[in-house]
Amino acid sequence: MFATGDRWYQIDSCPVDQRIVEVGFQAIDADDQPSLGRKIKARQNIDHATARGQLTPNHASRRVWNVAHQPTVQMHLNVHSSLTISPMASGGASASLEERSQAVVDGLEAIDPQEVLYLPSSTLKLVLAHFLPGGPGQKEGRRVFPIPREEEGISILAGLALAGRRSLMIFQDNGVGNLLTALLTFPQPYHIPVFGIVTRRGGLGEYNSMIHTISERTEALLDAAGVRWFQLDARTPIGDWASTIQRAHTFACTTHRPVFVLVNLMGG
Repeated sequence: MFATGDRWYQIDSCPVDQRIVEVGFQAIDADDQPSLGRKIKARQNIDHATARGQLTPNHASRRVWNVAHQPTVQMHLNVHSSLTISPMASGGASASLEERSQAVVDGLEAIDPQEVLYLPSSTLKLVLAHFLPGGPGQKEGRRVFPIPREEEGISILAGLALAGRRSLMIFQDNGVGNLLTALLTFPQPYHIPVFGIVTRRGGLGEYNSMIHTISERTEALLDAAGVRWFQLDARTPIGDWASTIQRAHTFACTTHRPVFVLVNLMGG
């Protein structure tokens, strides 16, 4: 069982052929037989939903797809009009701040950036400590420097990308609103591949009483702006974080557009 919006969905198993059904931002398996509730007809390959940034390669619903490809398993979809919050498949829920931070560092080192731009943040302290002077990520030819605001970082990243440099920016999600004008008037329309790691705030484990009012709207802001993003949180196995970050960077370079990876270091 899982919830989206004001509806909850019950999944039952039976041995029939597999199909892929997309429901809002979730994608699960269902068969061609009429369900007990409303028939969901929108069908498409889950990889298409993944490519649009709505699902990470190891999102919980992707794991449902993997289970459904066992020979005797298939999903029926029944729709019920009531709000029920149900847990999804577990992934990195038990990973600590240290483990999550190290996974992010591993992914960034796989990219091997020549420039690392950042806005100081206590949540990012372990990630930033790796790259700052005296940290293990300090190396010849790599420049690491702070930026005063997110939109200035976007402009710098775009210029570096045009110069053929491999660069990235690390910042918090409450700064997404600041960068939208710069992002949507320069790198986005001119197809410049900028890449950013965006740490999540305002969820489980949050200690600030007001930051959720902006942070929990991050996905909606990026969707409204048409910006591609991927999510790493408790639903994704911690072992897949680094490779997802590396693949997201490759995706930005391949599609010539800005891409952000939203990472939850605080436990959600």
